[in-house]
Amino acid sequence: MTWIPPEEYVKTIANATGYAGLYFTDTAGRPVQLRAVRPEDTWQWPGGNMDPGDFARLKATDDARRTGTVAYLER
Repeated sequence: MTWIPPEEYVKTIANATGYAGLYFTDTAGRPVQLRAVRPEDTWQWPGGNMDPGDFARLKATDDARRTGTVAYLER
């Protein structure tokens, strides 16, 4: 086994992706989802990939607002 300096080893590790999403239910406890644009037969929850410095709760809420889904956050 060959030793690799840490700064070189880090370059070989895949970058991670963060994702934030919201899960809504109606009053009967059934999930409320959005219909995807493509493919049209796919359903999804509002959310999106996070950029460095994003906060999961804010990212998910922003995406919900952008898609027309109303989101309320409890504090």
